[in-house]
Amino acid sequence: MKKNKLLMIVVITVLLLMLSACGSKEPVNEENTENEEIEELVMPESLGTTTDLNSFVTIDLYGNQVDNEVFSSYDYTIIDVWGTYCKPCIEAMPEMKKVYDEYKDKGINVMGMVVDVQNADRSPQMEAIKNARIIVEKQNADFTHLLIPKNLLYSFMTDIQFIPTQFLVDSEGNIVSDYYAGGKNYEQWCKVLDKKIEDKKQASQLEN
Repeated sequence: MKKNKLLMIVVITVLLLMLSACGSKEPVNEENTENEEIEELVMPESLGTTTDLNSFVTIDLYGNQVDNEVFSSYDYTIIDVWGTYCKPCIEAMPEMKKVYDEYKDKGINVMGMVVDVQNADRSPQMEAIKNARIIVEKQNADFTHLLIPKNLLYSFMTDIQFIPTQFLVDSEGNIVSDYYAGGKNYEQWCKVLDKKIEDKKQASQLEN
């Protein structure tokens, strides 16, 4: 019991650090959306212990269920960890959209992971989710954005101290890069991804 309480304190502290590291605390609002009603979302039951992203089930901002099989169609996926109150996170979205459009047909995907749209029990916080949807739509960041299930909150998320933070996973959900605190812009990601593509091509040629 004491161990579980200590773990919860650590997780909450990490999340607070992540949110406070963003600088701006001004939420994004849009006219005529304040009274808009949206359907309540429900998180699926979380899976067991994991270290990377190779075993999880969650939902996206629109309630669609997503699990680690989402990575299997791509060689790599960029995970972009962000928050609705983080101005640098929001400003980085057009760069990530450019990366997504450039590389989605080259075996590389982009997915967002939102840190501040759930209650303490990990249930969806609908007002925050509505705000996140507005942000995504305004920034045209039309790739998938995930809520965080419990087993991911207690695994690699404890190593993330700032947002935005970005990193790569492979087709099985294993983390295969450093955590890039502050994220990378389009040109920087192009260098990383082009090298990954070339390395994979050369490895394939050697095998054949």
